[in-house]
Amino acid sequence: MKPHVRRGKSEDELPRLEMADVVTQADVTEATLTRHMRHEDLPWPSLLLGDVCQRMQQPQATRLEAQKVLDTMLRVPVGTTQLLTREWARKQPPKLIAACALLLGSRKAAADEAAAALSGAASMPPLDAASIAVASGLNAPSFEEALAAYPGAGGGRA
Repeated sequence: MKPHVRRGKSEDELPRLEMADVVTQADVTEATLTRHMRHEDLPWPSLLLGDVCQRMQQPQATRLEAQKVLDTMLRVPVGTTQLLTREWARKQPPKLIAACALLLGSRKAAADEAAAALSGAASMPPLDAASIAVASGLNAPSFEEALAAYPGAGGGRA
């Protein structure tokens, strides 16, 4: 079977597939696929990220940066840092992956906004770990531990 065309900007990005593409290729119904994606034992981090962004009413800039972080966490590794990131992601529950992506994306979005502002003061502060943990249904210590171990956040193995 011929692979579907990647909709990412480059070969190392995750493919952007529409639901119709997936259900056609997998020969399942959209309802079956949706039930699987939201299954409580193993939900998809991308859906969890969207859910927590919506619950916390995050602006589009934060959502986009968080999605970029999540894509980095889940992409096929090319270099050493990406390999460490992928190993980290495989050891974490989906809720933690989504929460870490949101926190790091929030920090990046706030830094970008501050850099763009003439005064240098961000009107959109980054989210704090405690509020993300609560909104994600996580306990704060396990969230902080996972975040500290994430290679892309300065933690983890060098």
